[in-house]
Amino acid sequence: MPALALIPPLDLCKILEADGFHVVYEDHFNWWFARAATDVPFNVPKEPGQDGNVSFNVMENALFEAHIDHHRYFALKEMAFGSKKQPN
Repeated sequence: MPALALIPPLDLCKILEADGFHVVYEDHFNWWFARAATDVPFNVPKEPGQDGNVSFNVMENALFEAHIDHHRYFALKEMAFGSKKQPN
């Protein structure tokens, strides 16, 4: 299985939304995600790091809170963005 590559915050949000999460609250610094109104929301920072991506710790925490394993992550990434293979 390929390793997780760091991605921009908006891409992480799209992957979470592809798994049924919704932004239930947002402020200047964070999006708060939950599937249902009764769920405890978790946050994803809006500000990327210096390289334009979320940190590995932020990404792993979001996937942990969302109960998304790495296999599911890659399937959701494919659903959210399709295959981005380079043409030969």
